[in-house]
Amino acid sequence: MSNDEVVHVYVDAACAGDPGKCGLGVFLKHPSGDVERFSIPSHLTHIHAAEFVALKAGMDLAASRGYTHARFFTDSQLVDQSVHDGKVKNQVYKPYLHDVLLLSIEFRLFIVSWISNARNKEADHLAKQAIHKQLET
Repeated sequence: MSNDEVVHVYVDAACAGDPGKCGLGVFLKHPSGDVERFSIPSHLTHIHAAEFVALKAGMDLAASRGYTHARFFTDSQLVDQSVHDGKVKNQVYKPYLHDVLLLSIEFRLFIVSWISNARNKEADHLAKQAIHKQLET
């Protein structure tokens, strides 16, 4: 794999209530066409915080696979807008945005794009699976 290849990473979070148990979903689509799916239980209990952490999880996974060029897709308008503005109004989310922006400097190409829920179904499914894993235990 060349570090110049662009990986597409779809991220989402889901919570069973707000507050409630949350899960993260990350769907990596490699330039080769191969895919990886991650269903990650979360200790968070609020959806917006979980959406930021889902993005960071996707970034961590892309970086751990050697990618320096990545495009991330989220259905969270808050996350998308906050990353683009480099700030967030609600102070509760400031540490999460800080972590995302700090990690973003590891990428030579870092793009975050908002997509509709309908276009993010795979990541949403994975996030919901993570909630079910927690509820079963």
